[in-house]
This record gives sequence, C-alpha cells and structure tokens, in this order.
Amino acid sequence: MVDKGRAGKGYVKTQTVVMAVFLAFAAGFFAGIVLTIIKSGGTQPQAVDAETTAAMEEARQRKAQIAQLEALTEKNPQDGEAWTRLGHAYFDDDRPEKAIAAYRRSLEIRPGNADVWTDLGVMYRRNHQPEEAVQAFDRAVLINPEHAIAWFNKGVVLIHDLKQVDAGLQAWEALLEVNPMAKAPNGQTVEELIHHFREHE
Repeated sequence: MVDKGRAGKGYVKTQTVVMAVFLAFAAGFFAGIVLTIIKSGGTQPQAVDAETTAAMEEARQRKAQIAQLEALTEKNPQDGEAWTRLGHAYFDDDRPEKAIAAYRRSLEIRPGNADVWTDLGVMYRRNHQPEEAVQAFDRAVLINPEHAIAWFNKGVVLIHDLKQVDAGLQAWEALLEVNPMAKAPNGQTVEELIHHFREHE
C-alpha cells in the first residue's frame, strides 16, 4: 500500500497528495461514475444545509489559519516550518500559486525535505505546470529514493498530463522496487496499472 504518512501538522500531506493527483487520472481510465439520485422532500434539504454550514465554517477557519500563518512568516521569515504549514493551508484552500510560493520559501530554508518537494509537485500539477511537477518529484526521490508517493505521482503526471507513457511506467516500476505491494488510491495495485498500460500500448 502506498504510504499515507502525515502524522501531524507540518508533515507531508501524503493522503491528499495522492488523491489530488490521481482522481482525474483514475476517473478517466479506471473508475466508473456513480450518480446518486436524491428524492425530493424528507430530511435531505436539512442534511444539505448542515453540510453547507459545516463547509462554510471549515472555510472560515482555514482563512483564519492562513492569516495567522501569513503573519507568522512575515514576523519570522526564516521559519521553514511555518512556510510549510502556510503552503499546506493554501493547498487545502485550492490556491496553488500561493502554495507554490510558500513551499519554495520553505525549501530555500530546508532544501532537503522530500515531503515538501512532493507537495510542491502536486501544486505545480494543479497549476497546469506538469514539467515543473515532474522536476519537483525528481528532487523528492533524489533526496529519498524510497519516497513512494513521489514515484507514484511522477508516473501519473508523465502518463496523464505529458503523455509520456514509457517514462511514467518506468517511474511506477521504480515504485515497485521500493514497495512491491504498492496500490493506487482506488485499491488497484500499481503492478496491475502497469500491466494495463503495457497491454494497451
């Protein structure tokens, strides 16, 4: 299984990272679309209202967290951990350009953090910069050759965004050397994914 890793604040957002990169890919190649029909009336509108209220509260808290971290990094610009946390907050707020800037500041201070390089790669991909994403994943695996998330994400970007299937499969094969039992978020093994593409080349 691909490592889901983040134990607390400031660590790589590995679960979010894999899902963010893989979802469009999985939807296009392997996953069906499930449509849920909600019957009118009953308690459903209340449930939707409750969900909306919870989402609004979560967004409010995220904005407050971003403001606090922006103030912290302005006061302590050499605090690499604070820049990482700010990058994570922008990541969760779907602000890739801001996240990229924050992660890059973190890496200027602590360039050997493979987790942050991986998160930076995801933000580059979300910002429609796949070449930069691959470069960031390459830096991550150069620092930590066993970084399964970086290997997996590199394969996704190469195959899905850059249409470089052979290079992407090589990245996944490198992942299997690290973890022969690695799986994609949808439960399919990486070995099965490689086999699928080999059959359809």
